[in-house]
Amino acid sequence: TNVLLARRHLPLIPDRATYDRLFRFPIEEYYRDIGFDFTRESYADMAVEWNAVYREMQADAPTQKGVAELIRRIAAAGIPQSVLSASEEGILREQLASRGLLSYFEGVWGRGDGLAAGKTDLVLAFRDRRRPGQVLFIGDTDHDAACAAAAGFDCVLLTTGHQSAARLAPLGVPLFSDGNALADYLVREGFLCPN
Repeated sequence: TNVLLARRHLPLIPDRATYDRLFRFPIEEYYRDIGFDFTRESYADMAVEWNAVYREMQADAPTQKGVAELIRRIAAAGIPQSVLSASEEGILREQLASRGLLSYFEGVWGRGDGLAAGKTDLVLAFRDRRRPGQVLFIGDTDHDAACAAAAGFDCVLLTTGHQSAARLAPLGVPLFSDGNALADYLVREGFLCPN
């Protein structure tokens, strides 16, 4: 995002705390909030540019602490996993494959257009195709909590993603600082065996 802001001579997002405070869905409104003028350029054109920059930089982005191990432990417990994301599905699959995680998911659901327009429709479609049983929706935004609620899924949130713990706390769902803390919770709840 800062690369695109700099190209437009707009103020950069100075730090992670500011990003956590500003980031929101709908994504188009977030970009408008931080200075993009969609009367001068289309949101779709900006999104294409953003995805190109993201694709170039994604290899440098680490997997969140403990998340890869959590994914492996859930798979070892025989619990099916899917990814539902507002990201463009091709990029999402590339990310999972490059980190050796794609094979752990029975389904990968992303957007087809790269506009990151949200994922409520994906979550509801997933719910309608899901065999009966519990679903735990793991996310990192207030939008994730809203999607889970719309589908009737239990939800937990990681506080190391797009929004801070302070911003997520009022949602009333369990919050975890990283994948290891979430794994400990899943052990306590009887979903995973202790290491």
